[in-house]
Amino acid sequence: MTGICIICDREIHAFHTGVCPRCYRELRRQRLGYACDHRCCVCGFPLFEADDRCIFHEEHELYTIRLYFYRGRMQELIGRYKFNGIRRLSYLFAGLVNLELKHLDKDETVLVPVPCSRRSLKQRGWDHMQLVGRRLSVYYGYRVADLLNRPGGRGMQKAGSRSDRMAFREVGYRVKRSAERTAGGRQIIVIDDIMTTGSTIRSAASALQDFTPKEIMALVLAMD
Repeated sequence: MTGICIICDREIHAFHTGVCPRCYRELRRQRLGYACDHRCCVCGFPLFEADDRCIFHEEHELYTIRLYFYRGRMQELIGRYKFNGIRRLSYLFAGLVNLELKHLDKDETVLVPVPCSRRSLKQRGWDHMQLVGRRLSVYYGYRVADLLNRPGGRGMQKAGSRSDRMAFREVGYRVKRSAERTAGGRQIIVIDDIMTTGSTIRSAASALQDFTPKEIMALVLAMD
């Protein structure tokens, strides 16, 4: 099976991330903390020394892995995915998440995508992180659970400036009434696209405490 690389338009053969091996290697090298031994125990931010936490997270307890800065190539790709409707990029993002999590015991881990707002869902027609979750389930064998509801409100905020996003007050998430209790006693990993203040993933993690998990952590594609 052949296709075209989403980034460079080269022809690719049976490479389900949607990008050619050359572009994939480039993205891996741009990964935060590439070839770095020390990370903040809360956010995963690379450190030059083996300190426990970075200076921005001395009081927060939720461990959050952040894969990239929200700039350059990654900012372009996320924008094309969410606002231009390039759904094939879900394969790439799933592959990048798998690179970070592939060492985990998949039987004891549940991935929970952060749902978008109803307004964003209506505008876009599909939930961008739920789609990444489906790719992770089908292609990499992860347990992915749709456990959260997000009350209505403003959506698509990542198209605005950083100051607009900082001023945006995130509404609280709730566990779905129909949610299965499969996450109980397992490690839950909340996955989202961009983290600015961290309020979204903290709200989602707080709601998921209802499942009495073994541990809750988070992973975001990019930090802003």
